[in-house]
Amino acid sequence: MQRIRRPSPSIIVAGVAVFIATTGGALAAIANNSILSKHIKDGEVRRADIRAGAVDSARVADGSVSVADLAPATRAALKPMWAVVTATGTKARSSAGVTAAYSGASFYTVTFPVSVTNCAYSATIGATGTNYGGHGEVSVYSSPLGPKAVTVVTHDSAGAFSDRPFHLVVVC
Repeated sequence: MQRIRRPSPSIIVAGVAVFIATTGGALAAIANNSILSKHIKDGEVRRADIRAGAVDSARVADGSVSVADLAPATRAALKPMWAVVTATGTKARSSAGVTAAYSGASFYTVTFPVSVTNCAYSATIGATGTNYGGHGEVSVYSSPLGPKAVTVVTHDSAGAFSDRPFHLVVVC
């Protein structure tokens, strides 16, 4: 039976030196969290390689992302959404996916295809056709029914609840 000889100290030192010489730069880059774009070949970083939340608007150069780069639901949310609603809560016309309902006592619920929680709402009393819609007041706010809905409340010019047609625009 042949006995395996242990390597001499000089062979161990030489092996460690070769290891450090061939991987030391990469190990230092990883240890210092300093991998730069010059270290990465084009097309090598994939979505799975990026930690969730690691890329945000502060880390993306202005103008480097277009609307076409966004997910379809996000693109849809960036377009103004709108509805023209009758005094009875029937939707006269609207942007795609919008519904309207009369909740009673001059309260209306308008629902959109995406969350409108962080959007701006603007409503005005207005006819659904070409005739004059009359005077009145309107309020709009986030609905307690969920993030895709807003509540619209209409009043007459004196401030009393009054069923009125209205136009609503939501911009996100």
